[in-house]
Amino acid sequence: MKKLCILGLGLLLQSYTASSEDFISDFNHEVYGAYSKWYDKQIINYKFVYNPNCRGCGTYSVKVTDNKIEEVLDLDTKEYIDFEYLEIKTIDMLFKEIMRGNNNYYIIDAEYDSNLGFPKKVFLDKTPYMADEEISYSVSDLIYINPTPSVATSVNY
Repeated sequence: MKKLCILGLGLLLQSYTASSEDFISDFNHEVYGAYSKWYDKQIINYKFVYNPNCRGCGTYSVKVTDNKIEEVLDLDTKEYIDFEYLEIKTIDMLFKEIMRGNNNYYIIDAEYDSNLGFPKKVFLDKTPYMADEEISYSVSDLIYINPTPSVATSVNY
């Protein structure tokens, strides 16, 4: 009887053991429509608030000019920071990260702005086997910045 109970328990545990086949990569098809909406607007100069939802991380105001990060203001300390050491990205870079995760990441959960298409809330889990490798952030308060027209200087020879 004892052997039968142990065998039954073993079969029960085996039936609840997850295998790699149980974890199928996620696919976020909405990202392509959202990116198309964003791309069609040709927004290359803008500001937004970036909140990398993690313990100890701040909230940042990010200024982007010509699709490159120009400055980052820590909204908690009100100080401009050296953003090269942080993983702050432009909107195009955020889209690239989500697209790269399609069929590669375990979970891709994203919400997009209905008007401009930019990702408003994102949660990415690269693998179910690892802890603390998840990426989660929110983007808000995006505004266009009209670039100052350059002044052409004419030179007479």
